[in-house]
Amino acid sequence: MLKKYELNSKLLDQIHKTCKKNKIKPLFSIFDLESLANLKKYRHEYFKIPSGEITNYPLLKEIGKLNKKIFLSTGMSSLREIKNAVKVLVNNGTKNKNLFILHCHSDYPSRFEDLNLTRIKKLQSFFDNNIGYSDHSIGSEASIAAVALGAKVIEKHVTLNTNMKGPDHSSSLSIVDLVNLVKGIRNIEKSIGTSDFKRSKIENKNKLIVRKSLVAKSDIKKGEKFTTSNLTCKRPGTEISPTLLDKILNKKAKINFNKDDLIKL
Repeated sequence: MLKKYELNSKLLDQIHKTCKKNKIKPLFSIFDLESLANLKKYRHEYFKIPSGEITNYPLLKEIGKLNKKIFLSTGMSSLREIKNAVKVLVNNGTKNKNLFILHCHSDYPSRFEDLNLTRIKKLQSFFDNNIGYSDHSIGSEASIAAVALGAKVIEKHVTLNTNMKGPDHSSSLSIVDLVNLVKGIRNIEKSIGTSDFKRSKIENKNKLIVRKSLVAKSDIKKGEKFTTSNLTCKRPGTEISPTLLDKILNKKAKINFNKDDLIKL
């Protein structure tokens, strides 16, 4: 099967012409030095190192020398193996800012219980590089969760038919699903926001409507004391907050209040 789908020079030329026509930047996974040599003439901006090649130091050294943007998948790897691979790439010319480390679980499809997405945070604590996620699970949930955890890059396989023969199709997305994944990721990026406890403009407006104020539970005459029997809490929250009830109790009303009037001092 793998032999059948190898990309020869003619197919590579066709792929690059199609990418150029549609303004797509091509990205190939490199498995050996010969393939790397064949791709150099296209002057790619990006190169992908698949998980299985993370210990292929001869290949990593040559890719590092290109000084391009590199995506390094880390499936099946220990933390030490990842560190060593990063060291090889950087020592041979790859800039840290151009190296993207992708958390990955190497199974097709991957079970959700095996994904360990928390490792994204772990990788962020150990490396100054951009951290991403290579997703081989079914559906889009894991990719979207990875973005919420801080992933800056998502790799997801795409297919014309998830029922086609081969190891990757069942965990791949249809074109429509890919569009929805991108939309979902963009929405998540917007929703992450900041950690500040600061109300938005619309919350400041809604706060006055949704929260409550102290109001007269029954008619209250001027000079009558405020008590838990004649006070209650109702919307809107435009006057005295219920948090101040204890300070209001036993004070005398300076004016008459009808039932449901907002209390004012």
